[in-house]
Amino acid sequence: LHGVGVSVVNALSTKVAVEIKRDGYRWTQEYKQGVPTAPLAKHEEVRESGTSVTFWADAEIFETTEYSFETLSRRFQEMAFLNKGLTIKLTDERESAKATAVADETAADEQTPEVKTVTYHYEGGIVDFVKYLNSR
Repeated sequence: LHGVGVSVVNALSTKVAVEIKRDGYRWTQEYKQGVPTAPLAKHEEVRESGTSVTFWADAEIFETTEYSFETLSRRFQEMAFLNKGLTIKLTDERESAKATAVADETAADEQTPEVKTVTYHYEGGIVDFVKYLNSR
């Protein structure tokens, strides 16, 4: 919210990849141990806007770098309720998530595993949150 969050994530990660769609273009930059690996790169023209941040937490700093998809999903849903109109998409690209997806398939050897993804977007913000609570 204040620009501090991504700085902290960057400092505590072995790698961070940022993709920004803004001002009619897609921009990317990667960081390793908090240091840019290359200058900000301008890519193709785009109409949409948004930011994607992918990070790899530093195992030398954290006791665990294995995150609960369900816990993150609940937290991101709360954030989406609090920021009406914001879209938050969470994708689990870990190999363990892909292996679980394959195990759940009936013909696993013939299908490509799907990654687990959830998207949250609430135009009504807190109003939608109250409706959500009342529906439970």
